[in-house]
Amino acid sequence: MARGRIPAPVMQNDDNHSNLSEDSPPPYSEYDGEDEIDENEKAALAPLGLLNGRYDISSPYVTDEWPYCGSDFELDLTISGSKLWGQFDLGLIEGLIYFEERPRRSSNKRVPFRWRGYETGENSGFAGDGNEGWIRFLGGGRIKGYFDYQRIYFQGQRKSGQRSKSGIDVSTLQSKWDKFEEEKYWW
Repeated sequence: MARGRIPAPVMQNDDNHSNLSEDSPPPYSEYDGEDEIDENEKAALAPLGLLNGRYDISSPYVTDEWPYCGSDFELDLTISGSKLWGQFDLGLIEGLIYFEERPRRSSNKRVPFRWRGYETGENSGFAGDGNEGWIRFLGGGRIKGYFDYQRIYFQGQRKSGQRSKSGIDVSTLQSKWDKFEEEKYWW
C-alpha cells in the first residue's frame, strides 16, 4: 500500500466472507436526453412574450416512429385569468391541454398540464385527469414539452404575425373539455 493511504474497509457478510467495498456503477438511466437543457437555454432567457396564439410544433420522435402522422403539428394556447388552455395536434394524438397556473415569466422550469384527447386512427380516447405532461416556456415564443402518452417530447415556436388575442376562445375549449369527459370523443 502506498504511504499515507488509508485502506478501504473490508465488509463481511453473514457467512464471514469478505465483500468488496467498491460501489457498483450507477444504473443506466432510461432517460433519452430529450429533456436536456442545452447551453443556450442556460444563458439568460428571452422575455416570456405572448402566450396566446398558435405554435408550430415538431416532434422528431413522432415523425420517426409514426411517419404516416406527418410532421405538421400545432398547438393553440388561450389564457383565461391565471389558467392556460390549449388545443393540440401532434399527429399521433390530438386533444386539449389545461394548466392550473399559467407561467408569468420565461423559465427552464416545467409547467405541468393535464390533457384529454384521442389517438388518431385508433379511436382510443383519453379522458379523466390522469393524463399529464409539461411545457417549459423558454421566452420569445419558444417552448419545449412532454406528453406522458408514448413519452412524446416536442418543441415549438409561436407563429409570428399573430394578434395578441387567441384564435380559440376559452369557453369553446372548456366546453370541449367537459364534453370529451361525457362522450369520450368530440373530434
